[in-house]
Amino acid sequence: MAFDFEKFKKSNIARVFVAYALIVFASMQILDYLLPIVEAPLWVAQVLTIILFMGFPAALLIGWATQRQTQGLAVAAVGEQHSVVLNLGKRKLILIGVASCLMFGAAGYVLMPEARNMAGPSEGAALDAPDKFQTASGVLRANIELGPSLQKSSGLLSEIDISPDGTKLVYRISDSRDRGAQYYLRDLESFSDPIRLFTGTRGNRAGYPSFSGSNDWVYFYSDDGRTLERIRTDGGSSQIVVEDEINVNSHAIRGQTVYFGSRDGKLLERSLSSGETSEILSLGEGQNLSWINFLGNTDYLIVTVVVGDANANTNESIITLIDIDSGEVKELLRGGYQATYADSGHLVFLRSASIWAIRFDTDKLETVGEAKPLIDDIASTRFADLNYGTFAFSERGRLAYIEGELNLRGSGNFTTQALQLSTVDGQGETQQVGIDPGSFAEISASPSGDQIAMTFLDADGARDIWLWDMGRETFGRRTFGSVDGTAIWNPDGDVIYYQSERNPTAEIWSVMANGSSRARLVTSTPFNRIDLETVSPDGQSLVYSVNSSEGSLYSTSIGEASQELTHTELIGGQGYRVGQSRISPDGNWIAYISQETGSKQVYVQPFPEVDASKFQISSGSGVGAVAWAPGGEELYFTRQEFESGFEDTPAGSTQIFKVAIEYESNSIDDGPTTVVTGRPEFVVQIDDQISGNLPNWDVIGPYEFIFTNLPVDLEAADCRSAADRFCATRVARVNLVENWFSEVLSAF
Repeated sequence: MAFDFEKFKKSNIARVFVAYALIVFASMQILDYLLPIVEAPLWVAQVLTIILFMGFPAALLIGWATQRQTQGLAVAAVGEQHSVVLNLGKRKLILIGVASCLMFGAAGYVLMPEARNMAGPSEGAALDAPDKFQTASGVLRANIELGPSLQKSSGLLSEIDISPDGTKLVYRISDSRDRGAQYYLRDLESFSDPIRLFTGTRGNRAGYPSFSGSNDWVYFYSDDGRTLERIRTDGGSSQIVVEDEINVNSHAIRGQTVYFGSRDGKLLERSLSSGETSEILSLGEGQNLSWINFLGNTDYLIVTVVVGDANANTNESIITLIDIDSGEVKELLRGGYQATYADSGHLVFLRSASIWAIRFDTDKLETVGEAKPLIDDIASTRFADLNYGTFAFSERGRLAYIEGELNLRGSGNFTTQALQLSTVDGQGETQQVGIDPGSFAEISASPSGDQIAMTFLDADGARDIWLWDMGRETFGRRTFGSVDGTAIWNPDGDVIYYQSERNPTAEIWSVMANGSSRARLVTSTPFNRIDLETVSPDGQSLVYSVNSSEGSLYSTSIGEASQELTHTELIGGQGYRVGQSRISPDGNWIAYISQETGSKQVYVQPFPEVDASKFQISSGSGVGAVAWAPGGEELYFTRQEFESGFEDTPAGSTQIFKVAIEYESNSIDDGPTTVVTGRPEFVVQIDDQISGNLPNWDVIGPYEFIFTNLPVDLEAADCRSAADRFCATRVARVNLVENWFSEVLSAF
């Protein structure tokens, strides 16, 4: 008799099949969620999966037996009408059972990442690299291609870490097909296909994956560095470890306790089980802790202390030893960061873009002799209070690093990338300005709109103010401090103000636009880093923002010839950033960008009496920057929230909107105290997306704008050489060195 599917659907076997499938699916989801929380060993997930897998044929047999008994009674009652199960026979039943078991096994593999890759690589196996490798003095070298990646605006293509046992490599890759970054885990023993752990982080302070002394967990930063999370090396859901108060790259894990540096210079410890937090020490204002790791199995932490929360360079970094029991701090050496103790008996650290080492006495807890450089040209970055180099080594001396250069971040969060200058009118007609692509940033149009001041990074890393003359098509340098940026114009268009970082606190300088005089110091600010933003129409006031995550707007009067000018807080950023300000052409209003609602929005307040009123101009997401129309009757702002041209830089088509501004006078002194705005109106869309560091666009005339954007021939470039920093996408490669400690020992 032919197989009757309709009768099979009504059988006990079908009911058992469906019921068991639902039970297995639910169990997989529950276990996938609970096992990481309780930190269950990997074999627990394996055993539970096998039990669920083997339980299916047992359930199938029970269903078949009960169906057979029931149908046997039915046959006796109705004669020749046979049940579907009796017609199946043992052979068909076995085939159904085997197929179902295979299906459930595949489902378990997909639905429960905890059970994957249980057969780990054998410890101590020889390195089997896919690329060519060389041997010298027992040292084995390899080169692995990680894949094409977009650089962060910090200049880094990737971040990496190697597990303590040296068998796993975790790394970040970002490409134009996905928003944010993707993080992969690669087996360094078998070199099988990498496992994608998670995706989606954005921002210079997000990412930085690390094992933190564990072979089973990967830790990473999200929410632009405000949150520390972790995920198991075999996948699953991530867990939040520390939220809001942590400083990026400042944690160490021991058992169920995380030690971390806070954003206000404190070293804290928190129980992962109870969530209780206690303070070990406080360094005080202007000092931050980063690169925290244990000195072997001792109760001492090796910590990099960055002096100055916004001007961190290597000679302002101090490698220290901190006793977690007493809170005692001992200075080890200056001028280095990212230090780790190696079992070769050395303290290994970064200085500039090179790996250095110095002998370390673990009994006396002090360095011995002089530090020596070991490997040059490590891809690294330095900006704000974050120093980072792409290198790591295992407990047995397997080294991983990415070759590159030191990427400096300067005023206005400068990005080292090739950009071109372009203009667009109200009809959307875009035209490239006649200057070759270069590292342009922070552009500012003169009041007449025919000259563009900008920050430019030259081939030697010098960051200065340059001027492009639109009519003459000449490009000339105006400052020579090599640490200058954020140029703005005086109302007459003959003087350029800019900020310089040549000293520990940021300074405001001025220079004649035609280059006819030497630069002049205007005032020193009380802050490490600022963004100079706008000048009042009478030329008496300068407004700047403090370059930090909670920066405020400050104003200073420049009417008097004094270097001891008063710096007054204008608009405070209480837990959020305020900046990109522009004073209106009549001098009565100031527009700015604030993140007080959780997203960037445009606000307008009276100037200089900002407390009189406040008006929100924009709404929605993706707001970029703001500028006044020449007459002050309209306010422009940009919006963009599309695919990324750089991993943490918004890209895609950029839209410019305008808002009509009307003023109402009060009845007391006839001063304008109320702004009446219409709905934002679309002006123009720029298909060649605006990119680069803010301010990356400006107004040069009525419905005429100038902006920086990625050159078309570089947007789709897939550069195989890491040397070309102007490629939007480059192939990230990691170098592996086996038995690296022998090289370290031979250097001393």
